Amino acid sequence: MSAKALFFSFSAGGRQYAVPLDKVKRVVPLELIHEAPLLKEFYDGVFKYEGEIVALLNLAALHGRPEAGDAVEPLVLLHRIDKQLVGLIIDRADKIVEFDTSSLISIDSGLEGIEKKAVIGDSDFLFFDLDSLTFTESDNNNK
Repeated sequence: MSAKALFFSFSAGGRQYAVPLDKVKRVVPLELIHEAPLLKEFYDGVFKYEGEIVALLNLAALHGRPEAGDAVEPLVLLHRIDKQLVGLIIDRADKIVEFDTSSLISIDSGLEGIEKKAVIGDSDFLFFDLDSLTFTESDNNNK
């Protein structure tokens, strides 16, 4: 039995990603970044959005591609994990796509948050599990 779902696709560090559309709060231009102590090395810092402090995850650095992507002006994909608003720094917002979730391929990517992908035509979309992330070094001690 097929189960179709909508996903938001985007690129970061030369890779194509997709996340469930219902996980995306908003995509906004990247603004002034402030340094923050205790964040893991792949977080670039924090910025303020509508009165909330948002941790900025550098997805390209997390997945071993610290070089800049093709973004003229980087964007931030906003997502809420529990009570914390988190921002993924992305190069480009692509489109909303529909996938048959039963056709997703399980992979051992070696990348944090990536366990599945879909192949459509000659494009691979890595499915990023935003809820699996930890933010600070102390988060690892609590798990």
